[in-house]
Amino acid sequence: MAYSLERQLEKVPFVPDGNRSIPMPRNNAYSMLFLTLSVTYNTSASVNLKPWHFYNLIERLTITANSNLVVKDLPFKALPIKTLFYTGKLPYVNYSTTPSSTGLKATVTAPLFFKLPRMIRPHDALLFAPNLTSLDLSVNWANETAIGTGVTVTDAELKIATEEFVDWDIEKNPVSLFKETFRIEDVTGSQTGRLIRLNPETTYRAINLVTFDDNGLRNDIITRTKISIGAVVFKDVEAETLRHKNNNIFGLQDDVDGLYRLDFAPRGYLTDTLKAKNVPNVELYIDQQANGTNPKILILPEEVV
Repeated sequence: MAYSLERQLEKVPFVPDGNRSIPMPRNNAYSMLFLTLSVTYNTSASVNLKPWHFYNLIERLTITANSNLVVKDLPFKALPIKTLFYTGKLPYVNYSTTPSSTGLKATVTAPLFFKLPRMIRPHDALLFAPNLTSLDLSVNWANETAIGTGVTVTDAELKIATEEFVDWDIEKNPVSLFKETFRIEDVTGSQTGRLIRLNPETTYRAINLVTFDDNGLRNDIITRTKISIGAVVFKDVEAETLRHKNNNIFGLQDDVDGLYRLDFAPRGYLTDTLKAKNVPNVELYIDQQANGTNPKILILPEEVV
């Protein structure tokens, strides 16, 4: 009989513009990681801080199995967005904007799931580690300029807590792998039906789109989205309609800008996912407008493999 285990892994210290990898234990099945970023910092008189700024201190997180199988590859700032879609709430954040101060403390948190949130059987997917030859978590740090103006970071570290299942019987309870990656597309001009080709050799649970510019999230960068395989259309909806639908379904507030979730399994069954194996391509079409300063689209596919 499997039982739940929670424990702390090795802390990852802040190295400006540096990379640090740590090995993860390989004796159990991972359900999730809970990440806590602690930052000590000073502020100038002209400090300008928002809660999501601290997530920028970690450029990306990557979990790799067997040396070359990428399980997770995400910017840290994507995790609170994912948490919103999964829970309807932002993860815990605590920070100070007091100007001309020293020794201030900030804490931002985020879960990283290996199980499938909002599914009928979330544990149909786990990261089963005993069969792996290696499992590593890599942290790519940015520097203090990624947080904003008027901030000097004096210390920071990433704490990692696990949620695991011990003695998981993989033969009686086989599991899939919940894979998450990202890509960022520049928006350089207005365009109708811009084509972005997605990986066809996989199964999609959802595709999330985040639209933003240098000043934050924006609603006026995309106006319509469409997903098709050949002549078969799976999604074709106006962006505003999709955003309001997401806000209602996932319990978000209407003032959460620039977030769009294309969900292929709204009933919560793996059988409903978009199976794209052995097809020539998966096509994402976007009607876009180049509003704001350096507008971009963050694409966050969710795959079950």
